[in-house]
Amino acid sequence: MNWTGKNLVLLLISLCLTIGLQAQKRYASRSKKAIAYYETAIKLMEQRDYKSVLDNIGQALAKDNKFTDAYLLTAEVYRLLNNPEEEAKAYEKAIQIDPGYFPYVFYNLGEVYYKMGEYRKGMDEFQRFIDSGKGKPVSMAKARNFIEKCQQAQYLKDNPVPFEPKNLGNAE
Repeated sequence: MNWTGKNLVLLLISLCLTIGLQAQKRYASRSKKAIAYYETAIKLMEQRDYKSVLDNIGQALAKDNKFTDAYLLTAEVYRLLNNPEEEAKAYEKAIQIDPGYFPYVFYNLGEVYYKMGEYRKGMDEFQRFIDSGKGKPVSMAKARNFIEKCQQAQYLKDNPVPFEPKNLGNAE
């Protein structure tokens, strides 16, 4: 094999290693046990076994309580279970650990606050998402639209209109 052949072999080996490393999943944890629980939880999500998903996430977090991915998955489970309070807590914890890990966490948390009627908090989170500059143009536009909705809703909440319904009698 000549020098060019050796270079070609080295190039192919490094290319294979690079592709292999990129194919591996990257998580915010280095704990193999935490990752194993998390991956089991992901599989259980496909079966919609949310109780078992939360159990496995709990096990993952017991192994690594800074596992951002686990908190994001927890938030998704609570979104599907229509439990915005717990969803918000999970997003808040993910942000507390690493606010730059998943920029859309601010958008998602803004939506949760909007649903909960916490419009000022929602505006703040949508603004954080916009300020990150890491969203797609469509998502940025949606965030600006949500800020307007939050402002309008907060105005209406702060300035209620008196409403005194009167019974007009039977509809006979």
